[in-house]
Amino acid sequence: MTGVIAIVSDLHGKSNVLKKLMIDVFPAVNEIWWLGDLFYSYKEDKVAMTESTNVLKTLLDYKDKPCTYIKGNTDSIKGFQDFDDQFESDTIVKKQLGNDTIVLTHGHLHETHTALINLAKGNKSQIVLSGHTHIPLLTVEDNIILVNPGSPSIPRDEEETPTYILFNTEKKHFQLIHLLTGSVLN
Repeated sequence: MTGVIAIVSDLHGKSNVLKKLMIDVFPAVNEIWWLGDLFYSYKEDKVAMTESTNVLKTLLDYKDKPCTYIKGNTDSIKGFQDFDDQFESDTIVKKQLGNDTIVLTHGHLHETHTALINLAKGNKSQIVLSGHTHIPLLTVEDNIILVNPGSPSIPRDEEETPTYILFNTEKKHFQLIHLLTGSVLN
């Protein structure tokens, strides 16, 4: 794993957002880590199902870059079993970057900072990447780096800023990026 990795969470079946990511972001990265909630199972109305179906088809056909898919709490939609083989088999995935272990999870099973720190320590990790809250986070607590890319489609921060993360693996540097402007926020 070298180069730049796009880290995205909480797409929630928004095919227009996926298309923007595919055009503006994915060509410039080496790999993509999806931290869950690709689809939207809370509403199974026609619009949500059509959008999620478009996302499903697009992602099943996407072969340009290696992807890691973590299953989120809204990713179990009837009729979407075609994508189940793409998801990692566990809710926690470990990646190795040199001497550093990175834990990837959606976050619905580890919602507090304390729970994420304990998850990191239990996995001998220095970095935890999670989504679920739709609120971006780049911080260090108790010597653990906590990273949340927010959401490019349903942001819940005060400014409702659509975001994702770019992770430069060589510099070990995370950047929070505004989806619409491409500007670095943190």
